Amino acid sequence: MNTGFNFGLFVRGKGGNQRIAAATINLGSTKGRGSSTRMFNYCNEHSLNPYECINQFITISREPPPPTPEPPAPTCDYTFIGIGPLTQTIVNNEIGTAQAICIQGYTSIGTFAFNGRTQITSVNIPTSVTIIAQGAFNNCFGLTSLTIPNSVTSIGTSAFQSCNGLPSVTFPISVTNIGVSAFNNCLGLTSVTIPNGPPGTIIQQEAFNSCSILSSLTIGNSVITIGAKAFKDCSSLPSVTIPNSVININEEAFNNCIDLSTVIIGNSVTNIGVSAFKSCINLTSISIPSSVTSIGTDAFLSSGLTTVTIANGQLGIPSPATGVSFFGATVNTQLP
Repeated sequence: MNTGFNFGLFVRGKGGNQRIAAATINLGSTKGRGSSTRMFNYCNEHSLNPYECINQFITISREPPPPTPEPPAPTCDYTFIGIGPLTQTIVNNEIGTAQAICIQGYTSIGTFAFNGRTQITSVNIPTSVTIIAQGAFNNCFGLTSLTIPNSVTSIGTSAFQSCNGLPSVTFPISVTNIGVSAFNNCLGLTSVTIPNGPPGTIIQQEAFNSCSILSSLTIGNSVITIGAKAFKDCSSLPSVTIPNSVININEEAFNNCIDLSTVIIGNSVTNIGVSAFKSCINLTSISIPSSVTSIGTDAFLSSGLTTVTIANGQLGIPSPATGVSFFGATVNTQLP
């Protein structure tokens, strides 16, 4: 009679142990008490390669991988279902006290659709939506969860203004317009990510103005313009890398970003606007690429700037030199 038994091999992981293989130990013939045990022990004692003994008695086969779980369905207190724009009138008639909102079928979220609906905590926007219009979620103080699908191309003026509970926003590659004051005064916003993509995205004026605890900013190479006051008064922002796609840094774009200590300017920027880095008191040095042909008045007024890397004669500035007047600051210059 042949005897044997099966067991599993496991690895420890999140959520418990995971079975990765099955094993069978075959003890072979059991004629004579303990004969299989004696055979195994003899092999172990006399073989130059004990693994040969193991291979004679143990067969291991890998378990198939577990099926990939389906993503959880969004939790919805209420689902708006329709076509065309989701208007403020529809919302007013249907929303009630719903906090978790889902949307199906609509192609845009209309002007001021959810304006002032402070009870909203989350919104699931479908891929049918291409436009989030002016003021769509303005003053939705309780909104803490937002996913913008890769179908939205434009986010309108003040669309998410004063959404103080919103901690982060990641834009899909499809967005080419981040509207005027779109996220202005989002006092809880700490992270903004704009991805790489085909150049053409515009960050409009005051888009992220007064996001006072914004500490992580990624500007992808899709962006070509940083609008006036786009990041003004983002007082917790420590650094910014402006990609090679950007052409214009408009007036007061980073005015009063008092924690800003590192600025890297891409080699396609041609214009740095009036007061663009005014009052950036921790910014002590900067390199001006050769592409820059215009810097506005007081661009670095009241900043901490002491050292500028710039080509000799660029913008009429001598380099290397000491005690140079440089658009509101007095600096030493050095060659790239």
